[in-house]
This record gives sequence, C-alpha cells and structure tokens, in this order.
Amino acid sequence: ADPAGAKELRTLRDEIGFASTVSIVVQTKQAGNPDLWRRLVAAQRTVTAGTDGRCRGTGLCTPLPLDELFGTTNGKLPTDAQVKLALSVLPASVSRSLIDPDRGVIALPFGIGTLDGQLQRELVGRLERIAAAAPGGATAAVSGLPAVVAASATSLESPNRRLALAGLAILL
Repeated sequence: ADPAGAKELRTLRDEIGFASTVSIVVQTKQAGNPDLWRRLVAAQRTVTAGTDGRCRGTGLCTPLPLDELFGTTNGKLPTDAQVKLALSVLPASVSRSLIDPDRGVIALPFGIGTLDGQLQRELVGRLERIAAAAPGGATAAVSGLPAVVAASATSLESPNRRLALAGLAILL
C-alpha cells in the first residue's frame, strides 16, 4: 500500500513535471536591472549544471528557463537590450509569477521531482550559497517547502539540539 498522499504526489508530478518547488527570492528596488538578471541566468545555469533543465518528474528542473526567455541558449549572458525586451513582452501570467514590481521581488523557481531528503538538502544548500552572493542593493533568500524541511532537518541534526532532545526525553 502507498503511504498517505503518495498517489496524489505522483499524479501531481506526472501532470506538471515536478512534485515541489523551491525558489530563490530576490528583493530589490531595481527589478529590471540587467546585471541582476545576468546573475540570475548564471545562477540558474549553475544550479542545473549537468541536467537539461527539463521537468520530467525526477531530479531538478527549471519551469521557467531564463536562457530561453532571453534568447541566450548559446551560453552567453543576455545583453541589456535582450533583458529589457524580454521583460517588456512577457505575458502577464508569466510576469506575475516571476516579478512583483510593486514589492520589488523576483522569484526564480526550480521544480523538484523525486529527490530524496539528502539530495533536497544539498540542493537547498547550493541555492542558499547563491542567494548569499546577491549583488549590492539586493537581498536574496531561498523559499519553498523543501527549504523549510532542509532548515528543520539541519536544526534537528545539530549537536546542541540532539542534547536538548535527549535531555527532554530522559525527563519525560
């Protein structure tokens, strides 16, 4: 028998190509800054290195490939003109899911298929290192359920936490 929710998770994964998402969320006053977008393109390439980035239900994917958005599938980073043009012609449905100009937020999503917990934590760790290197004038963080789970697991695995939990268990 399947664990509770496993069938629904497989159905979701099969229909949209991934089971969960994690995002690099950037807060900036310059959401249209081409230098920021070049960094995001480079970050997306770094995270998906070794994969084709397609969502097929396993591993990691990019539901919104920035190289395709900016027309930079040749490996070069987008020019200022490519960034400005692409952002100006984005369909509203895509634009709203990627950029909130009123709040100055950009959310770069990654789809996660059937990665085990350890691989998800490693992915979140890579994303956190990329987010920590946000350019001046911007702050970045990792969001999504896998990021919360990774933070919880890391917290539970810390030696101090283990001692506290063991002490609590002894008292109980």
